[in-house]
Amino acid sequence: MQTNNYNYFCNLPVELIGIISQITKIPTSVALVSRRFCVASELGNSYLISDILKKINTEISSRTNLDLVKRIELKRGTPNFSHSQAVKYLFSSYENIIGKEGTKSICDKNKGDLYSIIIESALKVRDLDSENDENLMRIWPILKEEIKQCTSTSGKNFPQMLSKKDENIIKTADEIRLWLEENSFKLFHISTLSLNGINITSIPLEIVTKLPRLRQLNLFNMKHSRHISPREIQRKFQNAGKCINIVVT
Repeated sequence: MQTNNYNYFCNLPVELIGIISQITKIPTSVALVSRRFCVASELGNSYLISDILKKINTEISSRTNLDLVKRIELKRGTPNFSHSQAVKYLFSSYENIIGKEGTKSICDKNKGDLYSIIIESALKVRDLDSENDENLMRIWPILKEEIKQCTSTSGKNFPQMLSKKDENIIKTADEIRLWLEENSFKLFHISTLSLNGINITSIPLEIVTKLPRLRQLNLFNMKHSRHISPREIQRKFQNAGKCINIVVT
C-alpha cells in the first residue's frame, strides 16, 4: 500500500514542517506550511479584529474611529475580504492619518503587539478628532465673515450666502461640517484666508478640502507658536493635491 507522505506532514508541528521544508525543499511541505500558517493567522486575526472593533465602539468612539469601523463592517460583508485584510486595512488607515513617523513611534513602543499598536493609534486619532473640532470652532467666525463677503460681478453682495438663521443654528463642529458639505458652492470665492492670532494648534481637514480656490493662508502673530508647523500644514495641502502659499509671521 502506498503511503501518503502529505498526511504524515499534517501531524507535525508547523514549526518542524518549516524546518523540514527549508532543508529538503519539498514543495508539498512548503505548501503545507503556507496553508497551515494562513489558517492559523486568519483565525487569530478574527479574534483580534473583533476585540479591536468592540474596544473602539465602546471606549474610543470618535468621528473618525467610528467611520473606520463602519467601513470595515461594510467590507467584511463582501466576499473574499478576510479578517487579516481587515486588520491590515485598519492599520494602514491609521498610518495614513497619524503619519509614518507617528506610527513608527507607536510600533517601537509596543514592540510588535498589534492589538496595542492599533488601540494606541485609535486613541491618538480620537485626540486628533477632538483637536480638529476645537480648531474648526475657532476658525469658524473668521470663515463665516469670508463667506458673507462674496459679491457678484456687478459688485452687489449676496445677502443669503449665510443667513441669520444658519448663524444661530450652527453651534458645534459637526454642524459646521454639515453646513460646509451642503453649501460647498458658497466657498468658491475664498482665495485667501487670514487666521491671525486665534490660538489654533493645526489646520482642520475641512479647511484643506472644502475651499477649492484657496491659494494663500496667512498665519499672522503665530511665528513663535509651539503648535503651528508650516511644514505639517503644507503636507496636508499637498496630500490633497493642492499648492498653497503659507505666510507665517
